[in-house]
Amino acid sequence: MTGTLVFLCLAQWHSVVLDTFPSIYILSPSVLLLNSDGYPIVIYKRGPCDTLEIVSWTGSEWERERPLYGYEFPGIRDKAYLDSVDHLWIAYSPGVGADGILIPHRTDVGWDTLLFPDTISQYSYGFLLDSVDVSHLFYVNYNENDRVLRHACHQEDTVWVRETLAVFSGFPYSPVAGMASCSLAGILYYAYVTLDLLICGQLENGAWSEDTVDDVAGLGDFAMSGVEIAVDRWSLPHLRYAPYYYDVHGYKQKYAYRDTSGWHVEFIHGEYDQDPFYSLSVAIDSLGVVHRAKYDSTGVYRMVHYQGDTLWYEAELIDTFPDACCAQMVIDDQGYFHIVFNADDRHKLIYATTNPDIGVSESLPEPKPGLSLSVAPNPAKGLLKLQFSIPLEDEGLVSLKIYDVSGRCVQTVFSEKKEAGYYDLSIPTSSFSAGTYFLRLEARTKAKTEKIILR
Repeated sequence: MTGTLVFLCLAQWHSVVLDTFPSIYILSPSVLLLNSDGYPIVIYKRGPCDTLEIVSWTGSEWERERPLYGYEFPGIRDKAYLDSVDHLWIAYSPGVGADGILIPHRTDVGWDTLLFPDTISQYSYGFLLDSVDVSHLFYVNYNENDRVLRHACHQEDTVWVRETLAVFSGFPYSPVAGMASCSLAGILYYAYVTLDLLICGQLENGAWSEDTVDDVAGLGDFAMSGVEIAVDRWSLPHLRYAPYYYDVHGYKQKYAYRDTSGWHVEFIHGEYDQDPFYSLSVAIDSLGVVHRAKYDSTGVYRMVHYQGDTLWYEAELIDTFPDACCAQMVIDDQGYFHIVFNADDRHKLIYATTNPDIGVSESLPEPKPGLSLSVAPNPAKGLLKLQFSIPLEDEGLVSLKIYDVSGRCVQTVFSEKKEAGYYDLSIPTSSFSAGTYFLRLEARTKAKTEKIILR
């Protein structure tokens, strides 16, 4: 009863608009992480070229960063992690027709990228960092006759150790829709949804085990869905997914959790979701109480669920946006709530928290550009997309050239006057031979070089 009194107390929420999009663009779902100080880091993509944006609270002010450029960046939180020293790791597919997964990550001296080279189903994969900062991938691999669910663990340099978890026969496409993964206390967890089943597996003490959590065969017109997984302090998994499409209301949501007696599966009564892949997050507090966001025409609400109960209780109103969606909720070690969501027909990105020490303002400052150059996909085939920025002190003549491995300039992309700011550019590469090249951006006082691989 004590827990009920504490967690139904109203918290003082405050919010900030992190970004606003023009009406012709749509904000992607975002990733919300907390660093070791409990400060929020929000990752998302914006604009027609899907520029990666990172907005973070430093303890005294908000900072915005645009470190990378790419597309098919995930909008679900199981593909971005902070390591033990708060360096950000992101896994994303470089796009249709490209092989592998790119894992850019921050280092003490800048950004580096880890490549997983296998051909995979573009959307059916999960990424995590374990407690000792080792990278893991769960993914669907194609061979001639089957679709194979595999786990890969990064060892060193370019070495990945792979193992098979499940084989699906007779599928012309990936049988897996949603895929999520997480790690706690040395245990790895993964979950995925197929046409018929919700599966949860784990690796503990060197042995894999797998449970069928929910069999949805024949119970709905459309079973495939996204899934989110969270683990409580007793290392027990909790899943949220939306496997049923009944009518114009949308996808009917479900919640599953495991305790010492086994799995428990229940509908989240009366709630539907138009997007069953991005609005499924759950957060678990130190007492094991489960929290999530709910939204309707009156606003965004925090909902709570107690073990042994089948109902979700409305705890409080978070904000009054009438069309919120794509919410991600996190609870820090002090019990403060953090949430990020889209609103205004997905043209605004909103962050809200109960932590009084995190500041809010009407708008965030635009980043001050330095000299930067980012490329994606890399390796590339047919088209190379890049983003670069020019600082104020380097306004003037700027050149961008492509060199081969012998140091010969094979193309001058441009050599002209540029004002300070951020730029997007696409370069056709079909006329280039496959191989390694170097892209060099030269400004008045500085230069940047990026190694690129063309196929």
